[in-house]
Amino acid sequence: MEAFDLSSCVAINDGKGKFTLKPLPVDAQLSPMYGVMVDDIDRDGNLDVMMGGNLYRVKPEVGRYDASYGVFLKGDGKGALPPSNQKTPAFLWMEKSGISKKSRSGNPIFYL
Repeated sequence: MEAFDLSSCVAINDGKGKFTLKPLPVDAQLSPMYGVMVDDIDRDGNLDVMMGGNLYRVKPEVGRYDASYGVFLKGDGKGALPPSNQKTPAFLWMEKSGISKKSRSGNPIFYL
């Protein structure tokens, strides 16, 4: 077996049964991502991707995986997911093993 691409990718469905693999931006390649949510996060009508990936519960000899601040990839509706320069304070110093969305008064709240 040979591997030609080890980057994290997204598979874009063209709606006709064909999928195209696109590597995620460098921001999403720097740290393992354990929590991923695809939703219209910024309410612009396009699907976005929110990812997080720190892991603190590891054996001491391995060391913590704590280099991630999380990644918000703003979808453009055409399959492109450029990284956003927005830094969400909720991403800082948190262990991400899942992301869930709740709504309060019509405003989304994301729990990591």
